[in-house]
Amino acid sequence: MVGPHTPGAWRAEVSGGEGRSRRFWTFLVPADVDAPKEPPATLEESPAGWIVKQGDLAVALVRPGRQINISAPRTIRIELAD
Repeated sequence: MVGPHTPGAWRAEVSGGEGRSRRFWTFLVPADVDAPKEPPATLEESPAGWIVKQGDLAVALVRPGRQINISAPRTIRIELAD
């Protein structure tokens, strides 16, 4: 790639001991290189699932059979499989 990209800039390596689980989230925001910087994303976890928020958008990842309250002007609700 040419331009403002650094090859491998989006690469992540995760390591840990045996028997330990890790949760790794990747939040991609496609944008024009000249666009203003997006606000940082946040992640909220609850027994019902997760809510990722960025600006006025909230994406809820909901565990099966659970209800989750989302308070944002724009929302996306995704029901997770069993």
